[in-house]
Amino acid sequence: MGYKDRLPKAPVFTIDIDSYFKGLGFELGVMDPSEWNTEYEEQLKRDAKCLTTRFTDKNGVGERSVTIFMNRREAYMEVEDDLGGYLFSYYHRFKEDSISLEEIENVLDELTDKLG
Repeated sequence: MGYKDRLPKAPVFTIDIDSYFKGLGFELGVMDPSEWNTEYEEQLKRDAKCLTTRFTDKNGVGERSVTIFMNRREAYMEVEDDLGGYLFSYYHRFKEDSISLEEIENVLDELTDKLG
């Protein structure tokens, strides 16, 4: 089996939406947060193909590591302290399977607004 047989056959959202977010630093990955918030554990589809990104958020007190996972079904944001300890997470379930770029960006804004 060659490498092409191992690559995902379909985009996470659409080719255009995936390309847009990859241009912003998202990468193809799987839904695999380091900590599973028990409040969301039943809802998250573990190991589902997704787009993911990780960045550092400076909140005035210290640095927090923020990881976002998203696919057609859901978006999940996990926040850890500068030592890698779990702080909190947020979950959003998309209403429809065919969602727009605008809706995805609104959800990401909503999630990151929770960072304060």
